[in-house]
Amino acid sequence: MGVAALWLGEASPAAELADSVPVNPIHWSLTLQPPTPGPAPNAFGGGYFDDAGDIPGSPVLLFTLDGTWDVSSGAVTLTKRYVSHNIPEMMTVVYEGKLCSEADGSYILKGTWTNVVEETHGVFGCRLEPQG
Repeated sequence: MGVAALWLGEASPAAELADSVPVNPIHWSLTLQPPTPGPAPNAFGGGYFDDAGDIPGSPVLLFTLDGTWDVSSGAVTLTKRYVSHNIPEMMTVVYEGKLCSEADGSYILKGTWTNVVEETHGVFGCRLEPQG
């Protein structure tokens, strides 16, 4: 069984970067599905954030997400790739986390993130929004 829908949360920088790196909202449409034979990712989606003041004329940044989900351990690895010709292709953010089910049956995904190009990192957490 897979898990898919809207995920909301935030990605925070490490304490030593808090003065120079903002907290970014997580607003993802993300699908996690059991792996199938072949090279296709089993974790994929996209999202945006609308407070991107660092790109003149582009207050909204869109991105794709792709990666893997290990169903047995809950481990999730995602790579965020921006959809903008103003951002170099090598500018990616890697999220490594774990999918957990809470006592109330809701799903959360939390872990760490790293942007190698900008030499930034931190933690993230998001919750699958209820459907219906």
